[in-house]
Amino acid sequence: MTQFITRVELHDAIRDDYTKLHEEMRKRGFRQTITANDGSIYELPPAEYTYDGTETKEQVLEKARVCTQIIH
Repeated sequence: MTQFITRVELHDAIRDDYTKLHEEMRKRGFRQTITANDGSIYELPPAEYTYDGTETKEQVLEKARVCTQIIH
């Protein structure tokens, strides 16, 4: 399994746009936390997500891209 860290920036966005983005990203398996080797869980900065899976980087990028299109 591979872990990806993704940052999404929405241009001309309002707070509600990011709320919707977080919801859409979660639906597709992205998280806003990262787990350290000792099991500690840390919040990522705003609009950063982790994704664990077997997909390629292109497939993960496409998942994130779809989320941004739903918002705008």
